Amino acid sequence: MDKENRGYGSVHTPLVRPDEVPSGFIRIRKKWLGFFCLLVIVLLSGAIFVTFLLTENTLLCTPEFDTNYYGGDFSIDNISSWEDCGRKCSSDQRCKFWTWIRGDLSCYFMFTNEVRRTYDGSYISGSRTCFRGK
Repeated sequence: MDKENRGYGSVHTPLVRPDEVPSGFIRIRKKWLGFFCLLVIVLLSGAIFVTFLLTENTLLCTPEFDTNYYGGDFSIDNISSWEDCGRKCSSDQRCKFWTWIRGDLSCYFMFTNEVRRTYDGSYISGSRTCFRGK
């Protein structure tokens, strides 16, 4: 092999041997990789936070769908959602449980710890604790 062609410039070999790569080149690649990873983490965290805000904390409350807690002591009309019914119950110190009726948009509060259940598709019920502090 002559002095001009040591195999470094041929088609199948790299132009620069790995031990001849400038150290700054490797630092720049690591810096950009770190920046890219940080950007992805920030974007994912932001998306999770925005999703949490948009759901208005309903993820923390799982009501019993198609269930009526009966024996209600107090009712409120024109409540548009089960979430609103649950929040109103949580703001009343006497309320222990609530039931929202889809058909007539009524909300019933139960002031006792003992609730009885029946199963019907037009009812959604839950405990006051699922909206506590929301």
